[in-house]
Amino acid sequence: MSLLLDKATILYSRSEEDVKRFEDCKNRMWKNLNNDSFVYAKALECMDKALEIWRTMIFEEKLYRVRSEADWK
Repeated sequence: MSLLLDKATILYSRSEEDVKRFEDCKNRMWKNLNNDSFVYAKALECMDKALEIWRTMIFEEKLYRVRSEADWK
């Protein structure tokens, strides 16, 4: 995602405000990616979600229920 956003070229915008909002978003993304504590916290959030889904699925016997639980909420 970060490389896609960083290498993106704006082909059309309705206003300069849209361009500024895009540039602000890109700058915020790089600031967050360079902040180790932010990245670590986000990684822990994703790990918590994965573990929650795994705990739900591990004891399920019906395959269709496992598949429905595997869908990220």
